Amino acid sequence: MRKEEGKLDSATIRERFISFFEEKGHTRMPSWPLILKDDPSVLFTSAGMQPLVPYFLGKKQPPAKRIVAVQKVFRATDIDEVGKDAYHQTFFEMLGNFSIGDYGKKEAIEWGWELLTKVFGFDGSKLVATVHTSDDEAYDIWTKTLKLLPPEKVFRLGDANNFWAPGPTGLCGPDSEVFIDNGPQPGVPEHDCSPADDCGRWLEIWNFVFQQYDRKADGTLVPLPKKNIDTGAGLERIAQVLQGVSGDTYRTDLFQPLVKKIESLSGKKYGDDRASDVSIRIVAEHSRAACFLIADGISPSNEFRGYVLRRLVRRAAMHGRRLGLKTGSLSQLGGEVVKTMQRHYHELTSARDRITQVILEEEEKFERTLAQGLTMINEAIARATAQRQRWIDADTAFRLSDTYGFPLEMTKEIATAAGLSVDERGFRELLEGQRSRSRATAKFTQDAMRFGQFYAGLRENEKLRSEFTGYDELQTDGTIVSLVLGGSRVEAAHEGTDVEIVLDRTPFYPEGGGQVGDRGTITTDEGRAMVADTQTAAPGVIVMSAKVVDGVLRVRSRAHAAVDEEARRDTMRNHTATHLLHATLRNILGEDVHQAGSLVHAPNLRFDFTFGRALTPDELRRVEDEVNRAILANAVDRRRRPSPRGRDRSRRAA
Repeated sequence: MRKEEGKLDSATIRERFISFFEEKGHTRMPSWPLILKDDPSVLFTSAGMQPLVPYFLGKKQPPAKRIVAVQKVFRATDIDEVGKDAYHQTFFEMLGNFSIGDYGKKEAIEWGWELLTKVFGFDGSKLVATVHTSDDEAYDIWTKTLKLLPPEKVFRLGDANNFWAPGPTGLCGPDSEVFIDNGPQPGVPEHDCSPADDCGRWLEIWNFVFQQYDRKADGTLVPLPKKNIDTGAGLERIAQVLQGVSGDTYRTDLFQPLVKKIESLSGKKYGDDRASDVSIRIVAEHSRAACFLIADGISPSNEFRGYVLRRLVRRAAMHGRRLGLKTGSLSQLGGEVVKTMQRHYHELTSARDRITQVILEEEEKFERTLAQGLTMINEAIARATAQRQRWIDADTAFRLSDTYGFPLEMTKEIATAAGLSVDERGFRELLEGQRSRSRATAKFTQDAMRFGQFYAGLRENEKLRSEFTGYDELQTDGTIVSLVLGGSRVEAAHEGTDVEIVLDRTPFYPEGGGQVGDRGTITTDEGRAMVADTQTAAPGVIVMSAKVVDGVLRVRSRAHAAVDEEARRDTMRNHTATHLLHATLRNILGEDVHQAGSLVHAPNLRFDFTFGRALTPDELRRVEDEVNRAILANAVDRRRRPSPRGRDRSRRAA
């Protein structure tokens, strides 16, 4: 597929990509973390453009209008797919160049083609492009303006293939993709073929996303005042082609050091046996992904991000056992990841010791968990035999899989040896129920993103604003400037409806820093609403989520907003307590303590932190005593913070 001789290693691919766009006036940015502070609604950074969404929406000032980066990306949805083939991954690197209201389609396509054909050496005669059926501009750029491809090599496809949108509303636009044409594939019947077909002929290597619309709830596409460009490609995919191992990421130099290490530790050779190949891919990929998650501050746990990390390590450990790897082998692979990747990601260097320690401890815990799982399945076999039942029930099989990491195949193997079967149908139903819950979580993530996009649009186009008064008072008179029902703006909200309310002045403190949003009431001459939550939807736009409990609320009506004072005071005290707790933990345990999250509301608080081991009873008592001493001292914190209006406020440890 390349015209020049020789293979490009991944480090050269990265540097040539970044240098090329620097020469085109782009500012080089390091990868953003896998956990985005600006978007707590998502578990991980799952797309190369995701860290730039606040810039695209105008919520933050970008460091430059042209940006180039190699972004770390993690997709938990692909965990179970890793190993089945030679290209699925959870962690990968996205090469991306971005225009924030600067250049347009012509420059993006021209530069992308130049990079692919002249810098990377792809054979232009083997490349084709796709555009959206409605995008005459992109089609003409390919075929007429730049004359890069003849019309028969530019395919016009529909929304399913060439329209990018994170959800039903918000930022969206057509895209244009570049594919390698590998020609008709053996064994595939002759047919009218295009890149829309999954016949093995086409390999996508580049994607230009043209963010040019704001899609409204009724489906209307409103052109953006400033159009954005988001273009790029997966480093692993590019490396496959440029290194002559198309279709097998694990034969690129990104994975070969890990594969060779696994071969050395196990005595197995990649490519000799299909079952071993699956396990080698899983161990290599999950070990690499786990290192990057740990370097970004995640620790194994049974919740949220920590649960994903635990799944990775335990799935790798399970397949390591199949390869004959001993406990501690994954920790050794962690050291190999640091050695090969720290040149590009310096956070791996500083986290080297923590990475190997966390993985080793999780391997050891999994060994103990496996023993418990074996006990559980043996008890299930004994129970089934005593009841003259010829199968292991679905609940047991699912718990073994979900809690102990036992693959269904292993449970079936042990059950078969005992002359029993497994209720696979019931297992699949329980598994689908879990996946449905995961899909619901993903939908919540999309809804949260659309929520921000919706109000950012109102802020930009209609100058929607809220003045926060809650540092001076807990009751404020103001005017209703926006009412939203079901994602659409309305003039009135009647009794019994759930509504999002924006006032021109509000004392309601929005959720932030782990502290929940204020509750309270909003009252007008015609009605009253109970506020259940408060959020910052866009810079300077505070939204109260409420239910109208009496009468009707109308836009432009005068309103009296009153915060639940008791709940606010209790929440403030618990918020202060999290700061005291964090400081005390670092004083006693040292700088290795890092906050990993918190929940602050009126009844209590939760403070999440990472540390290399569990605290001893003596350390717990010392922490408790020091925090209580600080509370009793009732000291004034003279440090100051800016309010939403730019003024400084002192804080007292209440």
